[in-house]
Amino acid sequence: YIIDTPLIWVFYRLMGAKIHPRTTINGFVREFDLVSVGANTTLKHRLRCRQFGPWREETGAPTLRFRPTSIGRGCLIEGMVGLGSNVEDKAHVDMQCVLPEGTQLPSGSHAVGNPAYEQSVPSK
Repeated sequence: YIIDTPLIWVFYRLMGAKIHPRTTINGFVREFDLVSVGANTTLKHRLRCRQFGPWREETGAPTLRFRPTSIGRGCLIEGMVGLGSNVEDKAHVDMQCVLPEGTQLPSGSHAVGNPAYEQSVPSK
C-alpha cells in the first residue's frame, strides 16, 4: 500500500537501504541493506540481491548467495537487475530485460533482451 509513495523511501532508509529521496519506487526491494540507488532514478521492477544455488552433496542443503546491487543517478529500471549488478548513471533497462548476475551497465546505455545486451543508438 505504500509503494510509489514518499513513505516507501522512508521505510527503506530506516531498513538500511541507500536510496536517494528523489527516487521513484514502483517495485519491491527485498534485501534493503545491499541496495544503493541514485537521485532521479525510477524503479519499476523489484530488486533482489540474493540467489539460491545448487544443492551441495556434503551439506545436503542449497547454497544462498548475496551480492550488493548499485544503480546510478537518472536511470530507468523497467526490467530485472541481477544480483551484484552495477548500473551506471542515465542507463535504461528495458521492460522484460534481464541483466545477469554481476553485469556492469555503462553510463547512458540502453539494455534490451534476455539476457540483456546493449542496444546501439542510431547516429543522426
